[in-house]
Amino acid sequence: GAESNGCAVVSAALSYGLDWDRHALAQVVLREHGLLCFLANSRHGHTAAMRALDLLTANDQEVARARLRAQDASLRHSRYGRIVVEYMESGNSDQLFLSAASRAGA
Repeated sequence: GAESNGCAVVSAALSYGLDWDRHALAQVVLREHGLLCFLANSRHGHTAAMRALDLLTANDQEVARARLRAQDASLRHSRYGRIVVEYMESGNSDQLFLSAASRAGA
């Protein structure tokens, strides 16, 4: 539905937009209550959550990771949430991102 289309648009914007826009959008994803965890649990949003983590400053990454860790049980019950948890546990890198995205069929 519309939510999955919206997640795909956010993911594309975080992946292919102008650098300044990508960083600003990552900040919005972090600021909007519950949005990061919602994205992390969704088919088309989990890549957006991982990209947002990559784009945030170190301090904001810690805030984002804390929010995601607080939802660990929920994330681990979701196929896509588990991918994000594994991504966080392994450390952020382009290779890990590509591997996670390919396992999810993205």
